[in-house]
Amino acid sequence: MKLLAMISLAILSFVAVFAGILAATGQLSMDTVDQILGRGEAVEPAPAVEAPDEVDGLVRALREREQTLAERAARLEERERRLTATERELMELREEVENLLDQLTETLAQREEDREQRLQEVAESLAGMRPGNAADTVSELDPSIAARVLSLMDQRDRGKVLDEMEPGMAASLLSELQR
Repeated sequence: MKLLAMISLAILSFVAVFAGILAATGQLSMDTVDQILGRGEAVEPAPAVEAPDEVDGLVRALREREQTLAERAARLEERERRLTATERELMELREEVENLLDQLTETLAQREEDREQRLQEVAESLAGMRPGNAADTVSELDPSIAARVLSLMDQRDRGKVLDEMEPGMAASLLSELQR
């Protein structure tokens, strides 16, 4: 029974493939079915008449299309190559900018550290002076720098210097210290 089913399946598959081939080639019609089943007279298909001008024109158009596509593919490859090169250059520039930014950040941090060190030295120098002389010197400084220097001084020394200053100047520097 299984053998019979397998043989039937093989025959049906062959018929379906054969019908598919006929349909794909445009040969499947009622006349063709009748001819296969042996029901009608054998009708010879009409010989295909080829128009040489049409075929040549189609071949020429196909070749032109292939050439156009090949040129387009070449342009696309060239564009892709340029884009890849540009992308590589941009990545290199980005890396260079990042390196420069890191260097700049380091330089600024070092300058700020140096500035703080110099201000600390000024504060220590002022603390070693007599309060009157230190007050005169601080009064001559830019108010923001004077406030920063005073903030770096010991509280007792800062009080002595502020005590020797004019009250208006001392009040201005104290305001600046609170910022």
